[in-house]
Amino acid sequence: MMIVLFGDTIRPYLPTDTLTKYPAWYSDYLYNPQGQAIDSSLVSPDGMLRRKDYIYYGTPFEILERYELARYITPYGNNLNLGNGWTWVFDLTDYAPLLHDSVHLTAGNWQELLDMKFRMIDGVPPRDVLGLKNIYTGTHGYANESQHNLPPVTVKIDTNVRNARLKMRITGHGFGGTLNCSEFCARTNELKINGSHAFNHLVWRDDCGLNPLYPQGGTWLYDRAEWCPGAEVRTKNFELSHLVVPGDSMTIDYDLQPGYTWNGQGSWPYYAIESQLITYGNPNLRLDAAKWRQG
Repeated sequence: MMIVLFGDTIRPYLPTDTLTKYPAWYSDYLYNPQGQAIDSSLVSPDGMLRRKDYIYYGTPFEILERYELARYITPYGNNLNLGNGWTWVFDLTDYAPLLHDSVHLTAGNWQELLDMKFRMIDGVPPRDVLGLKNIYTGTHGYANESQHNLPPVTVKIDTNVRNARLKMRITGHGFGGTLNCSEFCARTNELKINGSHAFNHLVWRDDCGLNPLYPQGGTWLYDRAEWCPGAEVRTKNFELSHLVVPGDSMTIDYDLQPGYTWNGQGSWPYYAIESQLITYGNPNLRLDAAKWRQG
């Protein structure tokens, strides 16, 4: 674990030192060639650090609402060597209206050193973004039937809106109980718009073992519910333009696959969901390259 210290009281945003430590009571695991833990040794702590958090801004402003722009999964570290580093590229065109003036940006979970850059590409976007709205955020349990139906969210559609889509990043977590849900079980969820079925959504990624970031330790080869260690979480885009009625409202309802009950063993099953409704004007271009290629 990398611990960055900020000891300059005049310029608290500048790091003054870096420590590399193991967490307290760290278990050092030994794995067989199949990636299964066969032995471990306990590394006892030799000291303690107490963390105090302070939020500092040159010009203070409130964090009114949090938006997730992208999600990346930390790789499993045993025997891992990143060399000079790796690069992942995310298209943030839909989030351009958020990236103006002063914004609060955070990245990572303090387990790796990250270098985040924005590349501003001049040109005409396929569609001009008119609005963004968070729909579902945070964690949502999957232990029993009462948790399977997420609450519907109703959004007002402005009169100048002509196109819309729902962006979603969802990952399943918790395993060891019934069917190893939600991390290791494939589920087909349903997206309903205005009370009617619109899309089925299979929450599963079957190519974790093809990740070029290797060799990682542990179970990184196993397929999972939409996330792989050392890889980006893919964004699912649900195109809703055909359902847009300018000046009306739209009710979005995302329901997890029914018929599942956790038996209480292992860890609690849940999904981490971040989604936004993006609204647009008319398309700026006439040629749909995807359709042209297909036909």
